[in-house]
Amino acid sequence: MGLRETEVAAGILQFDDGRYLLAERPAGKILGGYLEFPGGKLEAGESPRAALARELEEELGICVELAEPLVQFSHDYPEHRVRAYLYRVAAWRGAPHGREGQKLVWAAPGELRELPLLPANQPILAALELPRTLMVTPRLAGSDARDFLAFFERAMRAGHPEGAILRLKAPPGRGGGPLLQEFAEAAERAGCPLVLNAGEACELPAGFAGLHLPARALAGLESRPRIGGWVGASVHDVGEAEQAGRLGLDYLVAGSLRKTASHPRRMPLGWDGFDAIVRAAGMPVYAIGGMTTADLPEVHRHWGQGIAAIRAFWIPNE
Repeated sequence: MGLRETEVAAGILQFDDGRYLLAERPAGKILGGYLEFPGGKLEAGESPRAALARELEEELGICVELAEPLVQFSHDYPEHRVRAYLYRVAAWRGAPHGREGQKLVWAAPGELRELPLLPANQPILAALELPRTLMVTPRLAGSDARDFLAFFERAMRAGHPEGAILRLKAPPGRGGGPLLQEFAEAAERAGCPLVLNAGEACELPAGFAGLHLPARALAGLESRPRIGGWVGASVHDVGEAEQAGRLGLDYLVAGSLRKTASHPRRMPLGWDGFDAIVRAAGMPVYAIGGMTTADLPEVHRHWGQGIAAIRAFWIPNE
């Protein structure tokens, strides 16, 4: 017999000074004393968005005016499973206060991982830290490295991606070498975290924010690669998304959402396929395949983290 599932909706409230609002669970409840993002259980027949508005009015005395889906996931506790729907609350009326006597805490982004948050909060923290747009580069070969670096810097200036995945044709040597350091420095100047895709799990060069794995690399892994940064992967179906979840990865890039010139024979996921991967993944998911920044609102409506793209950012010839 499977675990009993409880659905909950919660909101991320961020103030003008960057701090997030957290609530302390009462001592008499399960996991009392832990901090959580405010929210609560869905009532029978209630949508997650309606539950969010009701719970935040009951708990904090505020009226939600604008809320955007952030991430959804499941977490198994010993006796039940929680299905959580987290929203980024962009606008509200009223001053939040603990209407039920709960202690409220305002925490800076850099403090979140140091606080006693509920064990289920890892996907939320990843969604708050990860960028919304990822530029994916073509594969870098040694013969065109200098031109490639120039294209990379120009794409950073012109497209303003919030993050980037640098694709290599082979894993780098130990330390990555001076060229990879130049890419890392260029990304840092642009304020853009840089992730490495070398085709397989490998050591992360200095200056890189994470490691990205192709779908074929997931099947051979039994545990998450031990690196000091994000670990993400490309996936094309629910099975690959579930494997990524078992490994405890931080994000996925799912596609192709639409038919593309680079993958003409691949059947596009469409929004239904993307929705299925998002539900199975339990972590932030980017849509790739014919995506541009204009698609961000639609991706967010489908509980995606954002978009990943090559052509929307990478322009090798002026």
